[in-house]
Amino acid sequence: SGGLGKSYLCLDACVRIAAGPGMVHQRAMGGRVARQGKTVMITAEDSRAAIHRRINQIINPDEHRKLEGQFFMVPLPDAGGTQAYLECVGGQYRMTAAWEDMCSEIIKIEPEFVCIDPLQAVMQADANDPAAGQAWWSNMSQLSAEAKTASLTTHHMRKDGNIDGIASARAAIRGSSSLTDGARLAMALWPASTDDRLAAEAALKEPLGALGLIQGGVVKSNEYSMGEVATYLRDPASGLLLDATVLLKEALEQASTLSSDALEETVTEA
Repeated sequence: SGGLGKSYLCLDACVRIAAGPGMVHQRAMGGRVARQGKTVMITAEDSRAAIHRRINQIINPDEHRKLEGQFFMVPLPDAGGTQAYLECVGGQYRMTAAWEDMCSEIIKIEPEFVCIDPLQAVMQADANDPAAGQAWWSNMSQLSAEAKTASLTTHHMRKDGNIDGIASARAAIRGSSSLTDGARLAMALWPASTDDRLAAEAALKEPLGALGLIQGGVVKSNEYSMGEVATYLRDPASGLLLDATVLLKEALEQASTLSSDALEETVTEA
């Protein structure tokens, strides 16, 4: 969903993979950073200044040397403006010269991870047309194979309606179902319901704010099981989403469990 911090989450993953497991915090997107590798992020919405402010929230400025030669960031607003990578000509979808140039540069870098953020900014095509989604993921798969890299593209969800689980989250993804089905794995992030947020605030004994509690889950996968919903808390200092699934579960269980003294008094009274 818009405004939750998708770009920030992707940037965090790029920085941590590029810096390697030597950092204090060795997790990104809910997983452990096992080794160092080159990363590439292309953003069509964030400026160079905004990116640097966020990088300084993720890694201390005196550790920027860890990213040298490892992290390659291209903020399109400061690099001549947004470029279309997929276009429709005469009813046929095809990749542009800008896409081919980008792919050739990425192949030279040999990164472990590539992120393009967001899809609709670089796709001059109707997202509701299944052929557009198929064309995009076919070419992303080709890039991943040729560059031997994992690739990720961000995309928006509709703002209308309430999301109460994996099924409704999948249905809320904008455009044709091919945009979801064409990917090897699709993960959705959405604001938690008011009831869930209030329960979390009571358990954690702290206010979270309207967008302080975010839920997410895998809505399509070729390899992994679906059904589990993860919970993220927004770091009040940096604004980054942090996986708090286990922390919140324990806090909720503790809040709904009587203390030993209370249990003894209850048994005695009974």
